[in-house]
Amino acid sequence: MFEADPKNYALLLFNMNRLDEARTYNLRAAAANPNDADVLYLQGVLDWTAAYQLRMRAKSRLGLTPLQPLTAGPGCAEVRSANRANVEEGIADLSKAIKLRPGFDAAMAYLNLLYRERADYQCDDAAARAADLKSADEWIDKAFATQKASAGKPGNVGTQLLFPAPPAPPLLPLAHPADRSVVCSEASSVTSRWRCRRLLRRNECEYPRASRRVC
Repeated sequence: MFEADPKNYALLLFNMNRLDEARTYNLRAAAANPNDADVLYLQGVLDWTAAYQLRMRAKSRLGLTPLQPLTAGPGCAEVRSANRANVEEGIADLSKAIKLRPGFDAAMAYLNLLYRERADYQCDDAAARAADLKSADEWIDKAFATQKASAGKPGNVGTQLLFPAPPAPPLLPLAHPADRSVVCSEASSVTSRWRCRRLLRRNECEYPRASRRVC
């Protein structure tokens, strides 16, 4: 019964933290309808989740805190090799979702996170890292602006999905205390850091959920 509806079955599996199976069924849904913004969004969330978890495990093995950037060497090259496909796919899918649904602020927020993933495996390429962090800040600013502009408008569907919103990605926040403000600390612009910290002071979550930031 569920397999006849791969889109919603993928969401169910995601909510059960069965991420590999969720990816399989979401890809089936994407093959059936490549222009479904919700399916593209969930694919981007899955790609970021996989990349983030792998990067955190790699940093733990290397004795780095979540806020310490990867440096040139085997560890950084390993993360880049393992994460590049997911990160590039996620950026492409979320960019397409936003093109299909211009007010999709949740997709903008996750696009910000994917650019931060890419920035961290740029290793010794300071210019590439700075460019990715700049793109990340621009997307999170767009997400805030879009949400503010659409708040309270009758009939607004900018942040609504056609099916129940996925929760914050599994395994977040991590045990390390620095993770609580990792997105804020990595923001390269003063404006983005200030906005992020303001959200934290209001006990809101720095990791964007599908249609809201409250944990």
